[in-house]
Formats: sequence, C-alpha cells, structure tokens
Amino acid sequence: MRYRQVGSSGLTVSVVGLGCNSFGDTLDPSDVDTVVGAAIDSGITLFDTADIYGGAPGQGEELLGAALGKRRDDVVLATKAGMDTQGLAGPAWECRGSRRYLHRAVEGSLRRLQTDHIDLLQLHEPDPITPIDETLAALDDLVRSGKVRYIGSSNFTAWQVVDADWTARTSQLSRFVAAQNPYSLLNRGMAFSMAGWRDAAAATISARAGREGAGKRREKKRKTARCLRSVFTEIVSFCNQVAFIVPEC
Repeated sequence: MRYRQVGSSGLTVSVVGLGCNSFGDTLDPSDVDTVVGAAIDSGITLFDTADIYGGAPGQGEELLGAALGKRRDDVVLATKAGMDTQGLAGPAWECRGSRRYLHRAVEGSLRRLQTDHIDLLQLHEPDPITPIDETLAALDDLVRSGKVRYIGSSNFTAWQVVDADWTARTSQLSRFVAAQNPYSLLNRGMAFSMAGWRDAAAATISARAGREGAGKRREKKRKTARCLRSVFTEIVSFCNQVAFIVPEC
C-alpha cells in the first residue's frame, strides 16, 4: 500500500480509502466488522463515512465506530455533516452550515463514532443560506478545540471551493485540505472543473454485499473476508500505478 499527504497538509492517508456509505444499508450490520478488518489488513487507513449514512441517519457512524474499537487510533477517520439527517442534530431550518448546527452535528458524530476527535470533517454540501465565512469560522473553532483535525468540502463546485479558500486565507481561518466530488469513467467533470485546485485525491471503495440467513453466517464471513482481502489487494495494486496520475487530469 502507498500512502500520501492530503493536499498541502500533513494528514497522511492510504491511496485507497474505504467508503462506508453502505454500512447498515446494503451491507448487513453483522458484516461490517469483517469488511473493516479486511480493509485494515490490506493496509487501508482512510475510512470515509457521514452522519447521513446507514439504514437511518447516524447508523453508519455507529457501526463504523463499533467495528474500529481499539483500532481507532490506527486509522484516519473522515466523516461529513451538512445534509438533511431528519432532525438527528436538531432543527436546522435549512442552515446546515451554521455555527449552531455544525457544533451539534460534530458532537453527535463524536458520540456515535466513539472517539474524541475527527481526523477529517467535510461539509457534505454547500449551504446556500449561511455565509461561507460563518461556516468556515465554525469549522475553525472545531479545529482549534481539538475535536476536528482537518476540514474539507464535498459536492462543492469549483468556484465555491475557490471562494471558500479565499475567505479562509484572508480571514486566517483553517482551509479545506480535501475535496470529495463524484468522479468516474462516466463522470469526469471534476477533473476539468477542479483542475486548478491541485490538492491530493484518494480513491474510496464502497463496501456492498447482499443479505443472507443466519444459518450460513459464519462460513459466509470467512469467505467474505478472504474475498475482500483479495479484492482490496487488487485495487491497491491498481491504485499504486494510477493514484499519482489522477491530480494531473
């Protein structure tokens, strides 16, 4: 496995990360520990989740926190806040980038993830109501308090990333070190719209699996673990060849 820094920060992650959006949704809760263990055994250190993930908001974080357990300090834990979690962090009045909401959201994520800090907190989507300077000031407060180490954006357009970066620089606030946007062979828009903002990128694998009766659970877990380790090894091998090309697209 190769490791690299995220953007110009000192945050070091594996070039392949595990996307945890399926935990509790398409991935049965009882299989989460197997998936997490196989990822760690393959050298993956970046685990990406969000407060909205799971069969219900918050469940994905709870399952990941429980699966990591004592291994928490061996990984880089990334989560996101800012989408509609159906009241999980209290009423938002559509201002999910506000100081009030972000502080409540982070406190909830810390509790569900069973940790005292989040390595990378990403704003899940732009807040069209709250001024970006208020959002960045709130995120900076969380960084200075030690509850969050680094911050990033998700689903921001190029001009919104640039606007946020300019605001952070001129106000001497913590800057976004990562941008997470849709990117695939069929959707390469990010490669062109974000080309001028050359912070590092890391690939994420989304863990998905079907459901099965309890009678074959134990054997299924053994086979699943072997299969996942094989899949992770192949993906890591591929990303070791292409990961350093992605930012140049």
